[in-house]
Amino acid sequence: MNELVQDYERRIVSFEKKFEEMKNGMLKIENSVLAEGREQRAMLQLVKYSFDDRQHKRDNITKLKQIRWTTVSSILGTGRVVFLNIQWILGHF
Repeated sequence: MNELVQDYERRIVSFEKKFEEMKNGMLKIENSVLAEGREQRAMLQLVKYSFDDRQHKRDNITKLKQIRWTTVSSILGTGRVVFLNIQWILGHF
């Protein structure tokens, strides 16, 4: 009976050591996964910033083109009105 108890004791101690090793291995894996997750988030933030920056540049270029065409059409429209007024005035004299 004493031998059987010692065998169980030896097996339990062996099991506890293996369990502790497995627990340490799992903690290392967890830390690695967390570190990779932080790196991935940082990379995604960088990519998002790059896309946002490009989108803002495109938006600014579009607004600038709209302002140019508005200005050009205003100048041309005003020039036509002035030309027609001058032509009307000269036509009456």
